[in-house]
Amino acid sequence: MFKHLICRFVLSKEIFGTIIERNSKNKKMKKIFAIAFMLLPLMGMTQQLKVKAKNVKVKFVAAMQNTEGTISGFEANFKFNMDDLAASSISGTVDVNTINTGNEKRDEHLKSKDYFEAETYPKMMFRSTSIEQDGETYVMTGILKIKGDEHEEKITFSYKDNMFTGQCIIELSNYKVGKFSEEEGEASRVTISFAIPVE
Repeated sequence: MFKHLICRFVLSKEIFGTIIERNSKNKKMKKIFAIAFMLLPLMGMTQQLKVKAKNVKVKFVAAMQNTEGTISGFEANFKFNMDDLAASSISGTVDVNTINTGNEKRDEHLKSKDYFEAETYPKMMFRSTSIEQDGETYVMTGILKIKGDEHEEKITFSYKDNMFTGQCIIELSNYKVGKFSEEEGEASRVTISFAIPVE
């Protein structure tokens, strides 16, 4: 009889221990599911990226006389999610007064009323209207505004290791920029390339 009671006690203890262990595991699983549920909206959220403005590089090559240069004063608003491109958007500006071709006299001429009219139009602006994936790169369609003129442009870029790199080709004949507006086709083309680090 005594042995029988001991066996029942041991068995009850094992069963009770199993129940406690199962409850403990269930609580842990519930906690994990609760955390995952709370994080789920954040996983699909379009990420607001901060641009490291001081490290941005924007270069250009103008077909006319093969003139190379840089432009800075970059300010931008990046909302980018590779898994939700429809909700992504990119916009930015550069400062016309920072045009640098390595020739001060030419730079001042480019900023004058003969070309970009920096005093009246100090910023070049771009805002995306759509972003689509094309293999390992992305194609961004948007509106570029130079002086008072707006025109649709396409920018091809890649995003890796917190760095946006890409380029686009525009025709300045679309923007009434001095002698460029008198040219057609290749003569008025400018290739713009950029490297934009974010965090």
